[in-house]
This record gives sequence, structure tokens and C-alpha cells, in this order.
Amino acid sequence: MKQVRSIRSQLFLCYASIILFTVVGIALAFYFYTADILERRAAESLQAISSSISLSLDSEIKRMDEESRRIISSEGVKEAFFQSDPSDFNKPQFRTDLFHLLFSSYPTMNYQVNLFGTENTLIQYGRIFDITTQDYREIYPEDWFEDCLSLEGQKQVTGIHRNHAGYQVISLSRAFSESFF
Repeated sequence: MKQVRSIRSQLFLCYASIILFTVVGIALAFYFYTADILERRAAESLQAISSSISLSLDSEIKRMDEESRRIISSEGVKEAFFQSDPSDFNKPQFRTDLFHLLFSSYPTMNYQVNLFGTENTLIQYGRIFDITTQDYREIYPEDWFEDCLSLEGQKQVTGIHRNHAGYQVISLSRAFSESFF
């Protein structure tokens, strides 16, 4: 009787191992097949997100470029910036007129525009509006400054960097001169 059990045990172990190896083989094949599909979908999704971000960034830079070009080619801004006496920048009426000029032309400014003058004037318009004095030589050591001047009015995009407030920003710079536009 012991031999019969032994044969049954052997048969059971043989069939159980065949079934076990078959199930493990099917499970592994299914795992690798599913992992490959999921990896491809993740790569496609990442590519779509990357493309979307790239298009959005390109669109934002294009809007920044258009707004900056409109502002610095505006006759009112040129007149206020180049034909005004630097002492006018401290007069409340001049500031009010300039603010109205900028706000009426560009009421939905989503960016910060800083116009630096060689007469130590600084006009800030956008998220912050202020007309102050700042020595342009303070920004001269900045990496982008000389490159911007050499482009003579053409845009220069500076990649992601931290601004003076510590926020990560992308900057579009353009030299602003009566002769460039």
C-alpha cells in the first residue's frame, strides 16, 4: 500500500510542478507583456506632456515678445522715455501720465517689464508699477546685459533663473533705443 501512495505522491508532485511552471511561465509572460505596454504608454504620455509644455512655453515667449515689442515701439513710451528730462521721472503728473499711457495700451499685462535708461531711470510695469532711479551700471555686470545690447533691439531669451525676489523666471531682454525701432 505504501508503494501506491508513493506513486500517487510522485504523480501529484510531477503534475503539480508542470502546472506550477506553466502558471509561472504564463504569469511572467503576462508581466513582461503588460510592463512593455505600460512602459510604452508612459513614454508616449511623457512625450505628449513634454510637447504640450514646449508649445505652451513657446506661446508664452511669443506673447512676451509681442508685448515687449509693442511697448518699446509705442510712440508715447518712446517720447516719455527719450525726450523727457530725467527730472520729470520724479514728478507725480509725469508718473500718472505714463501709468495711464501704459495701462490704457496694455491693461492685461501678465509680465513684468523693466525699462532701464542710461539716465539712471527705471520704469517698472506689470505686476509691479514704479518709476524710480537706478544706476544702469548696477545691472551691467549681469550675464545677459552685454549680449542684449549687442543684439540691437532683437530679443534675447534667458532660460530659467532666479530673479531678485527669488522666484524662478524666464526673461526676455531687448535693448531699447530710438534708433532700433
